[in-house]
Amino acid sequence: MSFGDAPTAPDPTTTSNAQQQYNINAGTAQQNLNMVDQTNPLGSLSYTQTGTNADGTPKYNANTSYSQPVQSILDNYLKTQNTTGNTASNLAANSAGMYSQPANITGDQTFKQLQGRITSLEESIADRRELYNDQVNLNNIRVKVFPDVLIAQQFGFRPAQLLEFSQEEKRDVDTGALFRA
Repeated sequence: MSFGDAPTAPDPTTTSNAQQQYNINAGTAQQNLNMVDQTNPLGSLSYTQTGTNADGTPKYNANTSYSQPVQSILDNYLKTQNTTGNTASNLAANSAGMYSQPANITGDQTFKQLQGRITSLEESIADRRELYNDQVNLNNIRVKVFPDVLIAQQFGFRPAQLLEFSQEEKRDVDTGALFRA
């Protein structure tokens, strides 16, 4: 039984070109399906074809229009950003000369108040650390003695770590180095 001659193989260039055109058409159709004009209380979005690309695919322009309340909010925001930027630029320009020489603040009353406040804060931190460590010690004892150990084991309470600072953490801050960098 004979079926005749086999069909000739298709030309690969023709097949490739046809596949490419199919892909372009499918992509264009998908793009058109995705570009749905939208309208909601915040505004609208619409698409307009403005021409074609070199490969023949359509070129579109998206136009967003905000509703009046949203547009007002955006305008106010942009105006505020512009004003803030201008103010910062003016401050920087006007204060450049003020900071060309370091200030001598050692005899200043404000400096002395700042030193007093820092000392007060350091003492307060030391007091709080001592109070915390006292509570940690009490906790660590209670999680090990009867009957508290029963509750501690049931709820997974563990001994806590004391709050301790290394010498590196306690050293004075070299503020001069911060300004030299």
